[in-house]
Amino acid sequence: MADHMLALFSLPSWSWNQLYLAVPHLVAYGKSIGLPVVQHDLAIEFIDFLFNSKTLDEYKPRSRDSLNYNLLWNFAKSNIGQAVKKMRRQDCSHDVGANNAFQATTTLYEMRYPTSTFGLNGIQFWGYSIGSTSSIQRKVLELSRQNKHPLTLFLREWIRLNDTSIPPIVGISIAGVPQVVPSLLFSYLLKRNNPSTVLIVGGSWISLIAKWYLNKLSSLASWIDAFAVYDGEPVLSGLREGFEKSRRFSLSNVPNLITHHEGIPKIKKTAFVDLHGMPSPDFTGIPIEKYGFPQTFPVEVSRGCYWGKCAFCNIKSGVNERFRCKSAKAVADEVARLKKRYNAKRFVFSSASIRPRFLSEISAQLIRRKENVRWSSFVRLEDGLDEKAIRQIKKSGCHHLGVAPESFCSETLKRMHKGFMLKNVMSVVRRIKHIYGKVNVNIIACFPGENIDDFIRTMEACRREGACGTVFKYDLKIGSPIWHSSIDYGIKQLEPPSPNDDIATSFQCITKKGIAQYTWKHCTELLALLYPQNINVFEDKIEFRFDGDHDEWGVQGHMMMDERDYGAGLETG
Repeated sequence: MADHMLALFSLPSWSWNQLYLAVPHLVAYGKSIGLPVVQHDLAIEFIDFLFNSKTLDEYKPRSRDSLNYNLLWNFAKSNIGQAVKKMRRQDCSHDVGANNAFQATTTLYEMRYPTSTFGLNGIQFWGYSIGSTSSIQRKVLELSRQNKHPLTLFLREWIRLNDTSIPPIVGISIAGVPQVVPSLLFSYLLKRNNPSTVLIVGGSWISLIAKWYLNKLSSLASWIDAFAVYDGEPVLSGLREGFEKSRRFSLSNVPNLITHHEGIPKIKKTAFVDLHGMPSPDFTGIPIEKYGFPQTFPVEVSRGCYWGKCAFCNIKSGVNERFRCKSAKAVADEVARLKKRYNAKRFVFSSASIRPRFLSEISAQLIRRKENVRWSSFVRLEDGLDEKAIRQIKKSGCHHLGVAPESFCSETLKRMHKGFMLKNVMSVVRRIKHIYGKVNVNIIACFPGENIDDFIRTMEACRREGACGTVFKYDLKIGSPIWHSSIDYGIKQLEPPSPNDDIATSFQCITKKGIAQYTWKHCTELLALLYPQNINVFEDKIEFRFDGDHDEWGVQGHMMMDERDYGAGLETG
C-alpha cells in the first residue's frame, strides 16, 4: 500500500452479502486515469472480526458477569466458527444452530455495551442524535475512549497493523446513516495516529449535509481536511492533476471538494460525470470470500431519478440532482465482465428508479448473450410492464422483481405524486404475482393527510393479493417537494427529531387541526392485532407476508435474505 497515493475505505454498517459499490467504482476510475489507488472494505472485515472465536477471547467472562453471560460465551465460543463457515457457503435462514451462535455472540457484545446493537450487517448506536453535530462528535469521542468496545478495538488494531503503509491521502465513503459514526471514529483514530495524513470524507450522506448545512461541516469533525460532495470521479481527477504538478498542491483547487479557509467553507466548482464509458467496478483487494451467501454484486444502472416528482423523496433536489443512465448494452457488458473476472453469479441492479422498457432492454441483452446469471431489481410501476415484458425479465435470470407502489389508496397516491393510477398498479402487481408466484412491495405509512382507514385499505390490498414486503415509517426529508410546500399538505410545523439538532435531514410533522393523522405506534399496534401471524415489527419498519409461505421467515423472524436484501440502500421510485 506504500506505493499508492490514495487509499479508499468503506466502514460498517453494510450488507453482509451484498458488496459495497461506491468505492470499487472509484478505484476503477482512478486506475483508468493513472491514479495509484488501493481500497479497503472495513465493513466486511469488521463482520469477520465480530464473529470470530479469537475476538471472543477479549470478552471472556469476568467474576462479576452473570451465569447467563458465562453460558452464552461458552456456547458462542464453541459454535461461531462453524456458523460463519455455513453462512458463507449456504443459506442459513433456517439453520437453528447457526442462528443461535450468531445471536449468542451479538448478545454478549450488547451485554457489555448496551448502547450498541450488533448484527450480521454490522453495528448501530443509541443514545445520540444523527441530526446534531455536537451529539455525533460526543459519540465519536466517547467510543474512542472505550478501548475494549468491539468497533474501537477493531479499528485501533487495523491502524496498528497498517501504520507504516498508509498512503498520504485517505478517502472515506459514507453512503448512509449507519456508517456515519464508524467512519468518523476511524478518521479520528487515524488522524491521531498519523497527523500528516490528508483525510477526505465523502458520499451521499456528506453531500446531503453539505447541500443544506454547508457551514456546519467543519463542526461535524474538525480533524477532517476536506469533504467530497456529489460525484467522486472529479475529485480523483483533480487529485491526479494536482500530484502531477506538486506533492504539496492545494486541495482547494480540486473539484467537488469542500475545504475551509479561516473557518469559511469553500468549493472550487461542482462537476458531474457522464456514465457512458465508465469502467466496471474493481473489487481488487476486497475479501469477497468473507461475504455471506449469496454473494451479490451490485451493478450501477443510473444515478439520480428520471421521474423525480415523488413528494416524499429528495433525490432530485439533493445528492443526485442530475439523472444519468447507462445504456442497456453497457449494463449487460458490466454483468459479463464481473461474471468473468470474479466468477460472479448473482447481481442487483442499483438505481433509484428503472423504467420497465429499459429493464426489458437489459433482459433482452442478457438473453441474447446467454449469460445465465441471477439478478434482482426494483422497477417503476408504469406502462411497459405487460405480461410479455415480465416473462422476458424473468427468463433473463431475474429471480426477484420488486415494486414500490408506496400505497394502494388512490388519494394517497395522488398526494404522493407517484404518477400512476391505482388500477394500473393493481394490474401490474397481479401480473408479477401470476408469473413469479410472489410479489414484493414497498409501502409507506403515516404519510401526511393519510388516515388510518387509508392505510388499512392498503394493507388489505396486500393481503388480498398475497403480497409480501416492507412498510416503512414516513420521514419528511429535507429538500423533498413536501418539505418545500408543507403547508399544502396540511402541515403547520416541522420539528427536528431532537431539540438541539442542527443538521437534521428528516423532520416530524405537526398537522393542522382537522387533518387526520395516525402515528407509527398506532400503526404497529393495529397491524399486530389484525395480522399477528403475518408481520414482524421493528423500530422504523414492519415486514409482512401474506403469501401463506411462513417458512420463508428465518428462525430469528426476518424474511430470508434472498427475499429482503435484494437492494440494500436502494431508494424507491
